[in-house]
Amino acid sequence: MDIAPYVDSLRRDLLAAAEAGGPEVAAAAERLGYALEPATRLAL
Repeated sequence: MDIAPYVDSLRRDLLAAAEAGGPEVAAAAERLGYALEPATRLAL
């Protein structure tokens, strides 16, 4: 099952939401974004 498009969409949404929090929040969201795919695979 190819979940990459869904994970990419989630990552973009996370980064967009974090932009309002400033550069530190955006950087933290970017780091968390890399964990989305493995976490999604485990959840499914």
